[in-house]
Amino acid sequence: IPSHMQYQINVLVGWISPLNHATYYMHNFGYDYLPRIWQSSLIFICFIFVNLCLIHRQIRKYEFHFS
Repeated sequence: IPSHMQYQINVLVGWISPLNHATYYMHNFGYDYLPRIWQSSLIFICFIFVNLCLIHRQIRKYEFHFS
């Protein structure tokens, strides 16, 4: 993996992982700006809400057959 792509992957994982948020300040050298924990949680809550809406829409089309 090229070093530039590896840097981008590390930043993406830092944005996604709450564990990285918790340990970020111990390993930060001032090069990356990760979101706060509440911002990351808000992103996950929005993502979960969108998924629940899509699931609800799909489940209404599903025909249940009980035997």
